[in-house]
Amino acid sequence: MKVFVFTPTFYLGDGSLAMRPECEASVAGQAYEGGIERVVGTHNPFPGQSHRNVLAQYQRAREMFLDSDCGAMLTVEHDVALPAGGIGRLVEALGGGGAGEQRGKGAGEIGVAVGVYMLRKG
Repeated sequence: MKVFVFTPTFYLGDGSLAMRPECEASVAGQAYEGGIERVVGTHNPFPGQSHRNVLAQYQRAREMFLDSDCGAMLTVEHDVALPAGGIGRLVEALGGGGAGEQRGKGAGEIGVAVGVYMLRKG
């Protein structure tokens, strides 16, 4: 099953992405044979670092995913690094993609998998 991997981020004052390099390296380093469609979102219609921008990005990502040929969507925050083999293990946890590949075609339930996000504050 092809996986749509989305990361919302923003540009810093110097024009570079705020996304940590470890994040992109961890997605690029996934050994997943089902295919990955990688999208880094920078759609930030509101001024400053507003949480409304995050919502706008996820809304746009949802539409892009629904218009894609991907069977699953994974969101990865811009300061997170995926573990090696993480995408494959998530797909496996969702049952290997049977229902996800049939998304929107009445194939049954589509699973949801959630990862733990440890904040680096304090």
